Amino acid sequence: MPKKWVTEEQDNWFYIRQLAYNQARLVGRIGIYLDDVVKEFNKTWAVSGWEEVIGDSAEAIAKRAAMDLIYQVWKKQIRQKFNNECHKAGPAAGVTNSVGNLAALTKKKKKVFNLKPEEILEAMEELHEKISEAEEKQVPADYLEAIDQALALLECLLQEVAAQTGWWFSVIAGGSLPTDNGNIHTPFNALHSDQLPPAPQEGSLPYATN
Repeated sequence: MPKKWVTEEQDNWFYIRQLAYNQARLVGRIGIYLDDVVKEFNKTWAVSGWEEVIGDSAEAIAKRAAMDLIYQVWKKQIRQKFNNECHKAGPAAGVTNSVGNLAALTKKKKKVFNLKPEEILEAMEELHEKISEAEEKQVPADYLEAIDQALALLECLLQEVAAQTGWWFSVIAGGSLPTDNGNIHTPFNALHSDQLPPAPQEGSLPYATN
């Protein structure tokens, strides 16, 4: 049932774009696709087309509808990735071995994906304030821990890029460790790819993406 501020024709328009989104994702042009959706919607459903129903707020509602599509598609994709990661973690993380852990994980997942955009923004602002207040209290060990955590996040991002584009990445990061007399340590060294790059043809130079 279409929302009251979306006609049946507009609801069908959104449905077609949601199907097309998967194709855009396969060829790695999600950002461009979403920009096109907003532009096409605002062009197709001009302010004059909404005036009979919602009056002066037509343009704002039209933009809200377009952005709602983007948010819902984004949420759907993130939820699927979250489920896949939990499934892969499985026994190793103790998720499937403990009813309590599984219930807690499910509850947390539902809470995250039921948040409204406004609540997400508020949570981000609150986190930013906490980080800003804690910066003055940080010591070198805190920065090293943050770097290691950032690398874990980078791993997730590169896995997603590799899955969508077929690119491959070799990542090596490290630095001096104050607690080990300044010796260099390398906490992260991994290859991210859905598939390895093709072997170079005879007479061609090997290549790498770093």
